[in-house]
Amino acid sequence: MADDSRSRDELLAALAAARELAARYRSLVDALPDAVTVSDLEGRITDASGQAMQLFDPSGRETLIGRSAFDQIVPEDRAEAAANMALALRHGVVRGLEYRLLRADGTSYVGELSAALVLGSSGEPHGFIASIRDITERKRMEAELQKADKLESLGILAGGIAHDFNNTLAVVVGNASLARRLAPPGSELAQLLADVERGALQGRQLTRQLLTFAKGGAPVKRRLALGQLVRETLGFVLSGSRIRSQVELPDDLWAVEVDEGQLVQVFNNLILNAQQAMPEGGTLEVTGGNELVEAGRRSPMPPGRYVRISVRDHGAGIPEGHRRRIFDPFFTTKPGGTGLGLSTVYSILRRHDGHVTVESEPGRGATFHVWIPACDGPVEPVPARATVSAPRGHGRILVMDDEEQVLAVVGRYLSLCGYEAQLTSNGEQLLLAFRQARREGRPFDAVILDLTVPGGIGGKEALDRLREIDPDVRAVVSSGYSDDPVMAEFRAHGFRGVLVKPYELNELSDLLRGILATPVGPSAER
Repeated sequence: MADDSRSRDELLAALAAARELAARYRSLVDALPDAVTVSDLEGRITDASGQAMQLFDPSGRETLIGRSAFDQIVPEDRAEAAANMALALRHGVVRGLEYRLLRADGTSYVGELSAALVLGSSGEPHGFIASIRDITERKRMEAELQKADKLESLGILAGGIAHDFNNTLAVVVGNASLARRLAPPGSELAQLLADVERGALQGRQLTRQLLTFAKGGAPVKRRLALGQLVRETLGFVLSGSRIRSQVELPDDLWAVEVDEGQLVQVFNNLILNAQQAMPEGGTLEVTGGNELVEAGRRSPMPPGRYVRISVRDHGAGIPEGHRRRIFDPFFTTKPGGTGLGLSTVYSILRRHDGHVTVESEPGRGATFHVWIPACDGPVEPVPARATVSAPRGHGRILVMDDEEQVLAVVGRYLSLCGYEAQLTSNGEQLLLAFRQARREGRPFDAVILDLTVPGGIGGKEALDRLREIDPDVRAVVSSGYSDDPVMAEFRAHGFRGVLVKPYELNELSDLLRGILATPVGPSAER
């Protein structure tokens, strides 16, 4: 009897130890962040962790037991999964397999699966134990890194192409503008030349958009009234279209400090997007207001003052699956689209410390909300587009540019504006002309310097040498590299103004009149 009692106690102790071990195993498996399933050799689930139930069937372990593990894999990947299970049966383990898996709500995600054979006491296979890790976010980050690498390479290429193309556009814009001034006002020839000029300026926007998206495009900022810029962009984009605009922009919108060309890209892209959403015509609503984001308020923007502009169309709307991706580079649903438009909007606003969001419901159109930080200080008016005549000035201007045709255009521009121009093609000629003019008592009133001269002295180095001769030299930097940091922070490098190629006659005229009206000396640097 004593032996029977001892055997029973030992059996009870062994059972208790087994239950404790099973409970410890269950707690350990349920605590894992990965989903764990146990299945028989046919793939039927015999056990599952808490994370597996949450993913595949939150209603309970009982409803999950007995189901095929392959039901959790999207149909297109099941044949590959069966083949890999056969590999696990032969080799005992497989690791790092990627499948598209189904959640309980029917949505899919990318899962990384590792599996091993479960062996009996005699070594025969009984089934499989598998762990599944959701790697959707990891895959997204890997894709972002790959995208960044591609964009860096694209940016280097784009910079060189944009510079050369902008020099070509400078010649086209300049000569078309000059020829238009010689044509009879109101004539068909004048209209054709105006169309050439406008088309070339649109080409400038394309190069700026590519640079901003691919490489950065540091903003060249100034204070302006956003309402005026939005209205002018709206009128330009919708000219001749079937879209009617309804604009409600208060006159008391706060000033913003922005890169005018980049903000034109933002609203040009948003307006074009809305126009394409209403191919049969319709109403485009543009509204705005001043908004204060207070500390503690749930907002994607830091606390501060913002100007909000909303662009609403009445098109078909954006499906939920697309809304999450519309700001991703190269994502497009439009035939022939590049997928750069809304990506550029996002990139520009991020570099201005602003933000963009979208609201949409299928069949009820879409509304894009843009927030841009407000600033203090007087507004600098947005210059009007070039007219046939430009205000005349006077003075001597020294120009350096390595492109002969660009030099010719700038020389004609300056002559039309009333200035005496001397043209040089490199830094050595520039310095020689500058010194000689001072010796003769006829110094130049301003210099215009091309930022990049291949194989020679560029604008920044040229200005350093000019300031050794005359610390008060009035210098303007010009380049087709609109994304160069010197262009964005031109004052920090000693320049008084900036001209992004291609530029119009009135841009040059307005800039020179402003610079020549300011005093020389240290006060002018501030």
